[in-house]
Amino acid sequence: MSSSTRVIDDSDNELLSLVIFDIDRFSEINNAYGRRNGDAVLAAIAESAQKNLRSYDVVARYGEAKFIFVLPGTPISGGVVVGERLRETVQALTFAPPLELLSVKVSLGIATYPSPELDSITSLFRQADYALCQTKQDRSNRMKIADDNSSLSA
Repeated sequence: MSSSTRVIDDSDNELLSLVIFDIDRFSEINNAYGRRNGDAVLAAIAESAQKNLRSYDVVARYGEAKFIFVLPGTPISGGVVVGERLRETVQALTFAPPLELLSVKVSLGIATYPSPELDSITSLFRQADYALCQTKQDRSNRMKIADDNSSLSA
């Protein structure tokens, strides 16, 4: 197994943070600028996301405008740092015309396995996604930690 390959399963006790993030108002971007320009926004965010990760971390698209970071060996505090860095990086993105006035923001949910509230990798996904949903209901452009009553933003 190469140094950039890691295997984690439900029996592992190694920390694993999961950040799920969603592009705020992405459907409005597609409607206003068209799918081709929406795809350019997705590509820019995916590229920015990948640049913020270690070689063995994973970023993947997880829906129309949702992405995930899988961060092995990362406590919740490290996941928060990665998530905030992404949020700030996305907010600073600039685009060529006709998107030059576009300001893109993301909302994030984060959870870490193992924890008292999580008994499996499946519950890790469920809790991170729930935290994201709470963030989107409260206000966009924030990060919420699963089972934490606070939202984080700049």
